Amino acid sequence: MEKTQISVIKTDAGKCFITDCKAKEGYYRNYHNSVIKSLVFDGSKATETFYEHWFEIPSFPKKIEKVISGDRSNLRFELKNPELESENLPMTIPYDDRDLVDDEAREALYNFKFDLVPDYLRNYDCDLVLLCEVDNFRDAPSFNYPAIKKFDFSDKKYTVTNKNVRHSLIDLIVTPEPLRANSPCEISSKEVYDLVRQHVKDNINPRLARITSDYDFCFTVKKIIPLLKPHTYSYQDIFARTKKQRAKLHFKTDTSKEIEIFQMTNEQDNYKGYTPINGFKAPNEWELKEMVDNFLSTLMETINSPIEVCPHCEGAGYLQNLSSQ
Repeated sequence: MEKTQISVIKTDAGKCFITDCKAKEGYYRNYHNSVIKSLVFDGSKATETFYEHWFEIPSFPKKIEKVISGDRSNLRFELKNPELESENLPMTIPYDDRDLVDDEAREALYNFKFDLVPDYLRNYDCDLVLLCEVDNFRDAPSFNYPAIKKFDFSDKKYTVTNKNVRHSLIDLIVTPEPLRANSPCEISSKEVYDLVRQHVKDNINPRLARITSDYDFCFTVKKIIPLLKPHTYSYQDIFARTKKQRAKLHFKTDTSKEIEIFQMTNEQDNYKGYTPINGFKAPNEWELKEMVDNFLSTLMETINSPIEVCPHCEGAGYLQNLSSQ
């Protein structure tokens, strides 16, 4: 039987990354069943990471053991009713002596019992392959952005994580996953659209702005601006049932008006009349996350900052205080 090969990335941050998956893609990668989960490295179990099929251990292993599930021992049959014990019906029958009692009688009168030996460790022979040693190592930043998109015929929330960050084909081929954070990366326009849409929904101040279009393909936010003077106007309900109701004059007073402050579509849908939001690209994952965080912060500061009608030009202009929330 071929020995398991475990690849190791050693870092100067007091940790190692290990994997026993050789496949880069396809069926054998998607359905790989790692033996690492059942191994113990210098007395400790490996911990899973968000890198697919990669695990983390504290240091380069000196001793590797496998957890062996406890075997069954003392297999036997015990009399269900102890009061029936006799010379022909002993209280306990060892499993190997089960033929001493007729099969039907044994099934009717006895319970099968056994003891479990506790799990134990056994030395595990495998090949450790040091892929590389990394200096100045730091963990990749955590991407954890609530997002929303259409699944089937309804919207469903999901999370944009590190797995949504894309790297170039050459980095996928030559750079082990735990080290890719240092390479150029991006998040697509659709994923940016999904996370921005959910972020606005979660953080908008309804007193200052409201969402007027909220779809998987287009999104609009309008500012609510108080009027200097309430405006009363009249109207007729042309959709009323009767001629008399349609002729009736109604009055309404507006104390605010709305102006569009933000709108977007995504490059995939490119919905007519809306501006496609760009994906984000950066030299590494730390800068990529900083770009996303800065965009969300600036966007919400703009949306949630009050706007007032300018009193000096009779409402022809607006005053916005970006420092107010």
